[in-house]
Amino acid sequence: MEQSAEQRQHQRYPSDSQLKIYTSIVNTPYTVHLADVSQGGVFIRSQHFPLLGETVTYHLLNGYGQVLGTGHGEVVRLQSEGLDTDGFGVAVDQDFTSETLDQLRG
Repeated sequence: MEQSAEQRQHQRYPSDSQLKIYTSIVNTPYTVHLADVSQGGVFIRSQHFPLLGETVTYHLLNGYGQVLGTGHGEVVRLQSEGLDTDGFGVAVDQDFTSETLDQLRG
């Protein structure tokens, strides 16, 4: 079930940034591509899904693979329709600063 735009707390922006993500499912971190970003979370394009409600750890990466920041979040949405839009939403524990948000926006 998709959350309507009226229920979202923050405006979403397209992003082509990457995260290195750690989940309890995979012992090794893996790099994922963002579809969009907001002050309070991200939607990650992926065919590999953590558990709904799972806490994940992430590293924000710049275009050179350098870590811009680290944080934690909760998986709040899974979208699996067999399309290019498959992925999962993560609500971050601490809202992104406007500077970090600018770096993540595509």
